[in-house]
Amino acid sequence: MGERTDGIEVARRLLASGPPALLGLVAGSVARGVATDRSDLDLVIVAPRVPRATRSTFVTEGWTVELFVHDPGTLDHYLRRLDPTSGIPAHSTMIVESVAVWEQDPDLLPRIRATAERVLRDGPAPLPRHALEQARYQLTITREHLRRPRDPDELRAYVAQLHRPLAELWLRGRRRWFAEDRRLRSRLTEDDAEMAATMDAALRSAMVELDPTPTIAVIDRVLEALGGPLGAGYSATGPPSWRIEGG
Repeated sequence: MGERTDGIEVARRLLASGPPALLGLVAGSVARGVATDRSDLDLVIVAPRVPRATRSTFVTEGWTVELFVHDPGTLDHYLRRLDPTSGIPAHSTMIVESVAVWEQDPDLLPRIRATAERVLRDGPAPLPRHALEQARYQLTITREHLRRPRDPDELRAYVAQLHRPLAELWLRGRRRWFAEDRRLRSRLTEDDAEMAATMDAALRSAMVELDPTPTIAVIDRVLEALGGPLGAGYSATGPPSWRIEGG
């Protein structure tokens, strides 16, 4: 990709040409000053009132723009409810790291930034009991499959799916924030470098050398932190509404 227009200036032009906004924030790598020619432009707009929060993606002036549109009420909901429940502090991180490029209400940014900082400091909500038990059960079953794979391809297929649940459960089980996609490994490394390195080595051993023993040891560490294996004795019920009458 060739040289692009400055991301901050692109954001200002978008805000000047769009509907009225109380606040415009540039977040992500552009705000942190580490953007490359592959970086997106993350733009948060806080309008006086919107029917619902929206996220959209478009391309302009050489940038792929990730646009998040809120009003103060929807943004508060995302910060106070969705980030802690999901365990991924997406909006809180954007607000804390952001650079203001448009301000019509001087009191708004300090207020929402204080909320975001408090959310990040408090950490994510505990995993609900049903989610925790389901995770323990699934890891227990996976551990048994890894002990006796039918062939090398089945072993690799199991191992290929393990990094995210292991990293997520190690972090969330200890009330730590986690992340998605390529950011998950760096998030684990920031929180627990020893566990990150151990997990990398274990998964590599299983994939390359077809030795699942180190991966099983990692699963045992995660299970121990969550309350131990859960196999026989596990039960779950579906909601009463999950029924088709006369089927």
